[in-house]
Amino acid sequence: MKLTCAIIDDEPLAVELLESYVRKTPFLELKGAYNGGITALEAL
Repeated sequence: MKLTCAIIDDEPLAVELLESYVRKTPFLELKGAYNGGITALEAL
């Protein structure tokens, strides 16, 4: 079973690092990476 996750952070480097980690973790499924809460809410 995979855990679904989304990355939401206003720091581009943090988003990039977390996205890389999630993609390398077999039990995590990334639904999206966003640079702000409003952007994430609109997308999700």
